[in-house]
Amino acid sequence: MRVMPVQVSGLGGVTAIAAGKDHTVALKSDGTVRSWGGNAYEQLGDGTTARRLTQVPISGLTDVAAITADSLRTAVLKSDSKVWASGYQLGDGSSAHGSRLLDDSRLNGTETLAAGSFHFVTLKVDGTVWSWGGNNYGQLGDGSTASSRTPLKAQNLIDVSAIAGGNRYTVALKEDGTVWAWGSNSNGQLGDGTITNRVVPTQVKFSDGSALSLQR
Repeated sequence: MRVMPVQVSGLGGVTAIAAGKDHTVALKSDGTVRSWGGNAYEQLGDGTTARRLTQVPISGLTDVAAITADSLRTAVLKSDSKVWASGYQLGDGSSAHGSRLLDDSRLNGTETLAAGSFHFVTLKVDGTVWSWGGNNYGQLGDGSTASSRTPLKAQNLIDVSAIAGGNRYTVALKEDGTVWAWGSNSNGQLGDGTITNRVVPTQVKFSDGSALSLQR
């Protein structure tokens, strides 16, 4: 345990960082990725399940544009818009752990990645949102609470410009400035004036019922 910041040895040129439950991922300016920490589900992407106390390269992975991590997995967006993942239940329909490209046409045109606690979210260039993983609170937004090992489309949601993942919930910003959320709502985190979980995107509103808009 450290009570003061310490430098990660041998790591420089970092342009982005992401953290899971007990592992960390760094994207370097040359498009390669380094990782360290817990690795029980191969979330470090180094081909092993060995815990790494110092940073290791993700072998064979280049031309990476963005990274994200949830509790037990890592996902990266490559410059060709392909999604690659490592760790637990990756999103390719298999329950096997490992590291692989998610060769799924539903992910074609991905431009943004985000992670919740147990699910991944992608925003595509057509403004639609797709996600996979845990769904016991409706955080995938497909109208159900069934978890999915393959990407599912969030219902009735288009023209999205930004996404974020929370602890079993998801948030989206639309091009018109409105904000939509779905999933766990036990603390009112969806902003719809209730503490009811939502299995489809629900608009965030002010206490008087008017819609929240981030447009100026």
